[in-house]
Amino acid sequence: MNAGGDASDLLPAARPRGPALLLALLALSFVAALAIIGLSAALRSAPAWAARLGGSVTVAAAGGGLESSDAAAARAAEILTKTPGVSRARVLDPAPTDAMISGLVAGADLPGEMGPPRLVAATMAAARPSGADIAALLTRQGLKVAVDDHRTWTGPLERIAMVGAGGAALLVLCLLGAVCGLTGVAASAAVNRSATRLRLLIHLGATDASLLRPFRNAFAIAALWGALLGAFAAAALTGTLVWSPEAAIWLAAHGVEAPAMLTPDGLDVAAALLWPPAATLAGLWAATAAVRGRLRALS
Repeated sequence: MNAGGDASDLLPAARPRGPALLLALLALSFVAALAIIGLSAALRSAPAWAARLGGSVTVAAAGGGLESSDAAAARAAEILTKTPGVSRARVLDPAPTDAMISGLVAGADLPGEMGPPRLVAATMAAARPSGADIAALLTRQGLKVAVDDHRTWTGPLERIAMVGAGGAALLVLCLLGAVCGLTGVAASAAVNRSATRLRLLIHLGATDASLLRPFRNAFAIAALWGALLGAFAAAALTGTLVWSPEAAIWLAAHGVEAPAMLTPDGLDVAAALLWPPAATLAGLWAATAAVRGRLRALS
């Protein structure tokens, strides 16, 4: 074989053996695509959440005893209006998401003995009291409240959003690393299966590029197919849960009902398509590095 020869036809074992790699990549890609869809939905809905809450501070007020949640919220707004540093306080119109928001702000469900909690939006002046001060003030008045000051690390909703977004992004990066690891190990195993033939081809003058090509291409294609199938499965599942009436009825019957502001739309589902090119490039890089290292060891 001359120095520029192509060894592709002489290395049938360069392809992955069996469906194990493809199935593993499919499973990883399914999880990664779901994480991307969820992250996209959360980022898209953030402005809607901000518009819903309004103000500098959001107070969740729950009723108790003989006082309804409506009355508790009205009393909280009245107290805040008279508090130094608060320029305005108003009770927000009720919405289906209020119970979930109240639970997130409180870290648990507020006791709603007289109806679900109501939200109060307060706008602060320049010298603003802290969320802890507002919570202490209202608690001293006998109110059951939870307060979100909308600061990045002290606001419960903002902290949850930051941790959730960071966790989803970290999960996607870890899954990319897993794709690299799986592809690299499988590519190294394929080289080992062909070690005797590769040594002969190297002895006959085959170049590293010609020996590398069949392995690199085969495992890049495997990564592409696994990523495409996993992303398609995640998109199909999400689309079914979101847009299928039967699925909506089944979820509602089992007590699962996402707020409208967190429901993925078509753009969020399409965001799953970001995964296949990223996973393919990761698989291509890992296979190339692994095969090149093994070829050097055989030379």
